[in-house]
Amino acid sequence: MNKSATDRKKPGVAFWATVVASTLLLYVAGFGPAAWLVDRGWIAARPVARVYRPVLIVLNDSPDVVWVAVHAYVGVGSEEYGCTTTRLLDAAGLIRQKEGLGWPADPRHEIPHRSIDHSPFRPIRI
Repeated sequence: MNKSATDRKKPGVAFWATVVASTLLLYVAGFGPAAWLVDRGWIAARPVARVYRPVLIVLNDSPDVVWVAVHAYVGVGSEEYGCTTTRLLDAAGLIRQKEGLGWPADPRHEIPHRSIDHSPFRPIRI
């Protein structure tokens, strides 16, 4: 058997690097559609927060320009702009506590509901 023919059949480092990079890119890009499903009440916030916890941790410690970009991306398919990202951070237990201020626990992270029903500008319906 020709050695050069068998070498071409084996995936090399460049191939596996491309697979890993593509998988990571698709994972991060999937955050927006997952947030849209949470926003529209099709999926509960906690399971999505568990799957995307690494993204949420990075987002939580990111500069403002990253926050603006993520809010814009999540806002593309959301009914309630900006609220869904906060819901996911809360479901992941990543809301920062400020001195003297407490973030109220939301028992509804396991229950799918629309973000527009959860907006601070509208009364909460249980």
